[in-house]
Amino acid sequence: MSASTLNLSQLNQQVYELLKERILTGAFGPGQRLSISAIARQLDVSVTPVRDALRRLAADGLVTMLPRRGTFVSEFTRRAVQEIFQARRIIEGASAEELDRASDQTIRRMEEIVDMQDSLRDGTGFTDYETHITGDTEFHRHIVDLLGNERIAKFYEELRWPMQITRGLFYTNSLRADRTVSEHRAIANAMKEKDVKELKKAILDHLNNAEANLLQHMPANDE
Repeated sequence: MSASTLNLSQLNQQVYELLKERILTGAFGPGQRLSISAIARQLDVSVTPVRDALRRLAADGLVTMLPRRGTFVSEFTRRAVQEIFQARRIIEGASAEELDRASDQTIRRMEEIVDMQDSLRDGTGFTDYETHITGDTEFHRHIVDLLGNERIAKFYEELRWPMQITRGLFYTNSLRADRTVSEHRAIANAMKEKDVKELKKAILDHLNNAEANLLQHMPANDE
């Protein structure tokens, strides 16, 4: 998406999507101050849709709005990444215990997502990173939904955006893309085989490997 493609009938939504994309891809870096007026001039829109978009991004956790200081892209440290992955291991590991709740339709959808992600790979990573992330989010949501717990699902959703910012900066290499597809396929296969032990192992292997990859590429002194 670019500023030239903005449709006035859907202006607020498109400004939101455009700014979100720029944050997730690193065009707006962690800690960067976002000027409402500057963005409005750049996109050739009024400040109203930009202000609305930034409020929505703040609700997502992608930006932080500080009174009398301005709006900044959220920052996440190595410690934050480790804590998020610890929470994900607990939640998704527990979800594996409820494998009997997985419907055939859900499993087929997860296999479709893996096939889609496989088709996006090339020699540098994923050719369409935003589509990959959308699929990745849905894939893991299906795992968490096995719990049938709305409170946990809501908490898990809050973990999503911090991880997407970090991934957008450090998660685009070809090797990790290949392993992501392979690990997702192992998870989907274990669900299809109704193998709780193998599913839990596949989930934990995937999360451990993803965490290690992110930490490897993050600055060592960002605490």
